[in-house]
Amino acid sequence: MNALRRRRPLAALLAVVLLWVLAGCSSIPLTGPVGTIAQPTVADDEESSLIRAYGPGPGDDAASIVSGFLAAGADSNDDYEVARKFLTPDLALSWNPTAGSLIVDQLPTPTPVSGDTAWRTSVKVVRTIDEHGVRLDADSEQSRSLNFTLKRVNGEWRIAAAPDGIMVRQADFDKVFTPITLVFYADAAATVAVPDPRWIARRKGLPTAVVAALMAGPADYLRGVVTSAFPDGSALSITSVPVDDGTASVDLPAELAGRLSDQERRLMAQQLRLSLQNVGQVQRVQLTVDHNALDLGTEEQQPPDPVEAQVDASLVGLHDGKLVTSESGQFTGVPGARDLPAKLDAPALALSGNGAAVLNAEHTQLLGVGEGGKVTRLVTGSHLVPPSFDARSWVWTARSGAGNLIAARSSGGKAAVLETEWLKGITVRSVRVSIDGTRLAIVGEENNAAVVLVTGIVRDGGGQPSGLTSPLRLKSSVHPTDVEWASDATLVVYRPSATDMLAVETLGLDGTSSGWTQKLRGVTHLAVPIGGEQPVLAQTADGLYERKSGTWEQLDLGLTSPSYRG
Repeated sequence: MNALRRRRPLAALLAVVLLWVLAGCSSIPLTGPVGTIAQPTVADDEESSLIRAYGPGPGDDAASIVSGFLAAGADSNDDYEVARKFLTPDLALSWNPTAGSLIVDQLPTPTPVSGDTAWRTSVKVVRTIDEHGVRLDADSEQSRSLNFTLKRVNGEWRIAAAPDGIMVRQADFDKVFTPITLVFYADAAATVAVPDPRWIARRKGLPTAVVAALMAGPADYLRGVVTSAFPDGSALSITSVPVDDGTASVDLPAELAGRLSDQERRLMAQQLRLSLQNVGQVQRVQLTVDHNALDLGTEEQQPPDPVEAQVDASLVGLHDGKLVTSESGQFTGVPGARDLPAKLDAPALALSGNGAAVLNAEHTQLLGVGEGGKVTRLVTGSHLVPPSFDARSWVWTARSGAGNLIAARSSGGKAAVLETEWLKGITVRSVRVSIDGTRLAIVGEENNAAVVLVTGIVRDGGGQPSGLTSPLRLKSSVHPTDVEWASDATLVVYRPSATDMLAVETLGLDGTSSGWTQKLRGVTHLAVPIGGEQPVLAQTADGLYERKSGTWEQLDLGLTSPSYRG
């Protein structure tokens, strides 16, 4: 059985229909999500800020001008017209509000540095949004100082020097920013989509901001991991993506379009379409050069949309201490199980086929079980964390506290030990690979505090893991020790306890989070399916429970330590 289905086109799943209008031009509809990448529709009112600020009043003192300018940064309407009213004419023309954003609990009170002409603010920053919408939550509140220079203009105080970017109260975040998901590819074959969530300020020209972010490339933790149809250094020929009657026109520099093959341009158009879906009134994308439509060929010549990576409903677990797989409640012994130690823990099942991996009870050996039942010792050490398979049949683990991660071929051979500076000082408790094989979710402990990290997996030409990117850090309120992927953009983190109520939380890669309200005591292990079609399973001393319709129901299955594929 091939459990990882990579040949089912999303167009068939989601009724994505390619329509071609205007003979000789490429007009590409934007209907339907890509794989599990779901984008909320960005309505007209999301292309303008929901905050309305007030401009300066006659006779306002210098402190009021600085305070008013900071407050007006949340109002993007008419290209931040209100905020620019606090600036001198020269600065009003050059100030760039989209250079980045500081998200703060409260706007600061300015303090004078030199009379009324020099002012400074000191503020606690809880989050930053960079110029391309990448969100970075601070591990702890960080202080930033901003300096302002004022001068009189027609007798009124105005700001003559100020940093680019805006400052937004955390309470106003959702009123100022809207979530957008850029789409990149898992590899050069462009058959699997990888989401890259961003937060873009609500404003006119939102399609332009999305296209510029896409052309600038993936977030740092995905660089060198995913691929893009756009070469490094790509940019629009004009900083505008006009939308006319639902069609977004993306004008490419002639030099860029001219050095790409027809197929590369078609992939470029596809990636734009997938990233611009549901943005405002955009329904189609048209590629142009010098405002002349590019001919991308016939519908039959277009590359298929990325397919949805899926796994079946198979479980692996222990039944009467033996390694088994289970589907529809039926147990099947894993070939080779008789050659395993008598006591086992933390089994994992390959994304396709019957290959498995399991720890011995002492967590000192990671053992692989091949398709034919051959048992191979993959990794030895102390305090090995539960294993996870990736899409290329590598099995991941870590020696807790060793400051590195280990990837072993499921068939055996020398394991790849990946060391990186940011892992030093982190005691790894749990690792899980994303279903597309591009990212690794990690839960660990650093400075006596839980950390949740997502790092990109860098591979060599043969697919062997060779490095890890600087990670994306996510915040959790439950102090977790375990992590599972719930989708290609969502994690479930939890803290098991044999006595306490289950502490569990869903974390989005966009920085959002939500706690689970269902109460269950004594959960020592969760099995979380990717995609949500199967039930979440919880192991307790009383037996196995499944989460169904918002409640927990006990199962008479006789399975312990269950895990879905991966």
